[in-house]
Amino acid sequence: MKKQILSLSLIVCATVMYACNGQTQPKPISNDLALYQTASLDMKELEIKENSNCVFEDLKGNKWFGSNGNGLTKFDGENYSYYNTEQGLAGNFIRDIEQDRMGNLWICTNKGVNFYNGIFFINFSEKIPLKSKETFCSYKDKNNNIYIGAYAGYYKFNGKDFNYVKLPMFDTSFNEQAYTVRSVFEDDLGNLWLGTQAAGVFKYDGKVYTQYLNNGLNRGTNTSIIQDDNGLIWIGNNITGLVNFDGESFKNLVINDIVKRENKEVRENIGVTSMIKDEHGNIWVGSHNMGLWKMNDQSYRRIETKSSFVNSLFSDSKGKVWVSLMNDGC
Repeated sequence: MKKQILSLSLIVCATVMYACNGQTQPKPISNDLALYQTASLDMKELEIKENSNCVFEDLKGNKWFGSNGNGLTKFDGENYSYYNTEQGLAGNFIRDIEQDRMGNLWICTNKGVNFYNGIFFINFSEKIPLKSKETFCSYKDKNNNIYIGAYAGYYKFNGKDFNYVKLPMFDTSFNEQAYTVRSVFEDDLGNLWLGTQAAGVFKYDGKVYTQYLNNGLNRGTNTSIIQDDNGLIWIGNNITGLVNFDGESFKNLVINDIVKRENKEVRENIGVTSMIKDEHGNIWVGSHNMGLWKMNDQSYRRIETKSSFVNSLFSDSKGKVWVSLMNDGC
């Protein structure tokens, strides 16, 4: 393990909010639960012309919208502010956003990770020599450490030091890029779970890394990891689909459907892009080929959305689930 250091002196379950097409009044578009088109968050009004990648709510209640090529937008409930490379962002493709205990934002972009204190941006990955500066995901653990998924490993900020940690390459049949971290999660026991681009999933107990290649976890990108109320670890893979781990064994959760590929109908597994758990314990799963799903112990339910490609999911402080859709905004 290599380390480099820089020093630093729905109503939950009832509403999914997303915006598009400039409706003058909220308009329900699903009988299953209230999916709304909301004029106040219209993508044209936000001046985000391309795809919406992510949504985040900061400690003051401001909403932040990451775009796919047009930077970052902040909405404080009344006014909009816009940020791109001209204001100091490392890149205009925004992958994910997190906030540390001091209120600073950590912004994952296609050209590095930005620190933003409300006044200026700093590209913290600029001076760390990696083959790729692109960052993919962010996560804050119970001790307020910030983790950023990066090429062949991850960055960690503990409130003082900013470290790069390279994952151990236990299996050299995978190239270095396969070990790029695409998802991070801390379980109830304090273990850190790291989903990679193509080298399976790692568990780090604070001392030892364990690599899991079970049940197709090495076939695609492990985009998201969560833990349900029963203690099961859920791993979302963009090819294999959903995999559960009960502490001893892995199990594939089969959800598939007929989809069109090159004018042919084929059966595919759900390609998971994002997962969250709401305050009622429901699991929300976004995919790139089968839209949005809501799951619990009693049922799996597909939720109608205008696009079948869900970029990301986010649950805000009021329990609303925000769905970032490919082509249809957020």
